[in-house]
Amino acid sequence: MRLAVSGITGDLDPVDVVATDQSQMVLLDLLTDGLTSIDPATEQPMPALALKWSADPAGTTWTFELADGVMFSDGTALTASSVVASLEHVAHQSGTLAGARLDVIAGSREFATGSVDHISGLSAPDDHTVRITTSAPQADLPALLASPLYGVVKAPEPPASATGTTDTTVAAPSTTWTIGAGPFRVADRGGTLADATTLVRSDGSTAQLDSIDLVRVADAAGGLAAVQQGKADWAAAPPGTPASSGAGFAVQQAPFGAEEFFGMNLASPTFASPQFRQAIVKAVDRTKVVAAGLAGVVPGPAVVPPGVPGSSADPCGDPCTFAPDQAKALLAQAFPDGQVPLVEVDTSDGAGDIFAAGYVRDQLIAAGIPSTVRVFGFADYQHFVTTGNQQLFHTGWVGLAPTAGAYLDPLFRSNSLDNLTAFNVPDVDAKLAAAAAEPDATARSADYAAIEQTILGQSPVLPLGSYRSSVAMVSGVQDYAQGLDGTFDVDRVWVGAGATPSTG
Repeated sequence: MRLAVSGITGDLDPVDVVATDQSQMVLLDLLTDGLTSIDPATEQPMPALALKWSADPAGTTWTFELADGVMFSDGTALTASSVVASLEHVAHQSGTLAGARLDVIAGSREFATGSVDHISGLSAPDDHTVRITTSAPQADLPALLASPLYGVVKAPEPPASATGTTDTTVAAPSTTWTIGAGPFRVADRGGTLADATTLVRSDGSTAQLDSIDLVRVADAAGGLAAVQQGKADWAAAPPGTPASSGAGFAVQQAPFGAEEFFGMNLASPTFASPQFRQAIVKAVDRTKVVAAGLAGVVPGPAVVPPGVPGSSADPCGDPCTFAPDQAKALLAQAFPDGQVPLVEVDTSDGAGDIFAAGYVRDQLIAAGIPSTVRVFGFADYQHFVTTGNQQLFHTGWVGLAPTAGAYLDPLFRSNSLDNLTAFNVPDVDAKLAAAAAEPDATARSADYAAIEQTILGQSPVLPLGSYRSSVAMVSGVQDYAQGLDGTFDVDRVWVGAGATPSTG
């Protein structure tokens, strides 16, 4: 199978992989395995490196039992200590999405700050057992650990000092290519991923494919062209590429576990009034905002994207309907003296982001809400939204697990590292904790659905919609099943009649 990939310039360290970059996620998923994986048909966790797992009665101590004889792609054994080292490698980067999500493990925050040498909640009692203790019950932990971002990689050894002893004060050198234990490995064991042209099936892999050729392209548009021209069998197409078919290939769309919204900084006096927040939501036509510049986004009034167990097509109901007249009535209730405060719409400097923010500003002004746009460079904006000075700020979220809790808990739990709206409702905190502890998946999803409705009823965000991925494939690709993270079931997919032979 020939995969068109872009953005792969060197080592594929999980801490550097962008969760919304489908090429990177697919390649990482091919080269590594985590403790668990996700069944694309059910979106439920299933065995990977761990054959089975269990939790104690309190739901805080998880035991994962590893399969026998698992080897890294360089021929060395993968043990429970390898898993611990790999997870600590990710957790140390607490500023990344994957690192921050490991804050559910006891002791991870202390480890990320450097105050301790190891995460207290991670241990390897023996070579085949990984034990993870969470700071509170987390029934969705097996689903979280299935993300490719937690694929186990061989952590580099710390360099030796001049005296021959290990010098832990010196940063360990990065690996030159990803040493994982996934279904595929780089064909040239001594080569770098940057130069690799072929992946081969690993020993013991149950993949149907013998090998995968990497077709290097500059970007998603180049990947789409490669499939159209018969030079590749699969490519992530540009966001928003419509479903279509051509001579021997087709573009199909699928739900993707990411969403966009405007958050309100509830720590600011500007947004203290619930009526004012609801007026803002009702003043904006999300369909037109999305059309103004958010390619690949399907408008919707939800935080949990479609396809995630427990998601709802309309969890918000009337509070999220576009109704300018109702917005004006709410303004009159909130500010009977007519002194409506200025709303600053914050965004990064992407062209589409600026268009979307400008459209929000114009609609707020039309409803009687004074508004202006503040634009920041991307890097500056990433920092700005964490300062507490943001107002109505454009942002998004990608869940690393196909669970409603992966969206609601990080964004709205009062002490979460990613709660940028400063949403702080003790009753919601209690309900989130109870849902996270619910062992039954169906009941847990129902709990989260009710929580999402409660949160949106208080209007801390202006939901815009969720993403759909566009993938181009030749007609010969068979049994393709894509998950919400953009990866596909490599154990099932194969290429048969209809694929164009490689032209070199």
